[in-house]
Amino acid sequence: MRIMRKRALSNLAMIVIMLAMLACSCMPSQLPSPASAEAVTAHTVKINGEVVSTDNYLIVSDFVAVAENKANGMKALSAPFNEGKFSIDIVVPEFADDNQTIYIQVLSLDQKTVYGNKSLVLADLNETSVYAVSITVASPPPNYSALFLIVGILVFAIILASYILFTKWLIAQAVLRRANEIMLRRSGFEGQMETEVGGDDEEEEEEAAEETDEAKPS
Repeated sequence: MRIMRKRALSNLAMIVIMLAMLACSCMPSQLPSPASAEAVTAHTVKINGEVVSTDNYLIVSDFVAVAENKANGMKALSAPFNEGKFSIDIVVPEFADDNQTIYIQVLSLDQKTVYGNKSLVLADLNETSVYAVSITVASPPPNYSALFLIVGILVFAIILASYILFTKWLIAQAVLRRANEIMLRRSGFEGQMETEVGGDDEEEEEEAAEETDEAKPS
C-alpha cells in the first residue's frame, strides 16, 4: 500500500509540474521587440533640396540625391531629377536629440560620380518635419538644356533676320512699283504734249499755204 501511495504522489507531482510548465509557455511576453519599438517611436522627415552652380543658378542636369542619417545609419534615395530640385523622405528616431546630422550627396544617375554634398543639422526636431537645403556644384556635368537654349536662340535670330529682310524686300517692291507708275504718268503727259504741239504746227502750215495761194496772180 505504501508503495502504491508513493507512486501515486510521484505521478501527481509530475502532472502538476507539467501543467505549470505548459502554463508558463502559453503566457505572452510582456517585453516589446526592438523592431516594434522603433516602428512606433519613429517619424519621417522631408528634405527639400536644390542644386545650384557657383553663380547660384539651378543646374538642370540629370542627378540623384542620397541622404544618410548619421545617428542610425539609415539611407534614403531620391527619384532622378533634372530641374535642379529634389525631395527625400528619411526616417528619424522619435527619441533622437536635436542637432542630429543628415549627410546629403548629389550623384550621377549611376551613383558613381559625386558632384556635391552637404551636412544638414536637424534643429527643432520635435517641432519641424520639413527642412530645406541648397547644394552647390562647382563642376557640373555637360548641361544639354543650355545647348538646347543656345540652339533655340540661334533659330529665333535666323527667323528674325529673315523677317527683316522680307520686310525690306516688300518695301523695295512698293517703292519700285510707285516709281514705275510715276514714270508711266510722265511718259503719257509728254506724249500728249507732243501731240498737241504737232497739231498746232500743221494748222500753221495750212494757213501759210492758203496765204501763198491767195498771193499768186490769177
